[in-house]
Amino acid sequence: MFDWLVILVVAAHFLAVNLAAAGPIVSPLVEWHGTRRGQLALVAAALRLAQWSIVAAGIGFGLGLLAMAAVTIWHPDGDATYLTAVKQVTPSRWWFTAGEVGFYFVCMGAYVVLWPRLERFRLAHRFIALAAGMNLLYHFPALFTMISILIERPALHGRVLDRRLYLQLLFDSETLARVTHVWLASLAAAGLALAWIAERLGRQSRVENVLSVVTLGGRIALAATLLQVPVGVWVLVTLPESQQQRVMGGDLACSALFGASVIAALALMQQLAMLSLGDATKKRIRSTALLMAVVVFLMTATLQLARG
Repeated sequence: MFDWLVILVVAAHFLAVNLAAAGPIVSPLVEWHGTRRGQLALVAAALRLAQWSIVAAGIGFGLGLLAMAAVTIWHPDGDATYLTAVKQVTPSRWWFTAGEVGFYFVCMGAYVVLWPRLERFRLAHRFIALAAGMNLLYHFPALFTMISILIERPALHGRVLDRRLYLQLLFDSETLARVTHVWLASLAAAGLALAWIAERLGRQSRVENVLSVVTLGGRIALAATLLQVPVGVWVLVTLPESQQQRVMGGDLACSALFGASVIAALALMQQLAMLSLGDATKKRIRSTALLMAVVVFLMTATLQLARG
């Protein structure tokens, strides 16, 4: 039971940090598009997306720390292996990571607070958000993928994750596959959040043309989700052989979860396609968001069981 609670926390963490990472990238692009076309709905949704991203970051980082504590401290058996891998990361890199978290919140706070004050300097204003999001997407998925690799590969046990090893693993096929997977998942989460925000704006205010914003968000999420199909295959083939075998039939529970996640992903694509075509009802958006959460939970559980 404890393991499933941890999986639930980790899945929620993934959803939150995905939005936190890609929201700052989608927001300035949507704002630029709306400003260029004179569509107030796009500009309003972009600002709200940035605000949601800050909240999601706070929730995501908190859940991440909770998950790490659950795995290494509160777990009945205590996952000493994961704690050992964490200790292989140099203290300087952990301090740098903490600095990046601070950098994110400073940039996003400035981006939101200075929104009405930098109308004449929109290019610089957009860059603030892009820097925050790209910094998060570059460092965090790669770092925590490397920690998993340190656990999975006996040849790396005991090795310090210094700059040389970091650069070596950064261009490893397994790291590249998982990082690409996270990037696409982040775009999908941000796109769906944009659609949700636009639908709410349409109900709560007199902002016009919100349907175009909903469809734009749906298209962003749909494109990213469709690209996950080949990237998912790439992630699967780069997994250690023992994990591949569990996913592909060696472990009944793991294979069942993987099959269920594929079915849920197909259903998610169908819902996103409907959003992209303009079926932007409140019920449609809520059911699509629920499906995305289910897919993330099932994929997280599959990976956890594959690791044994």
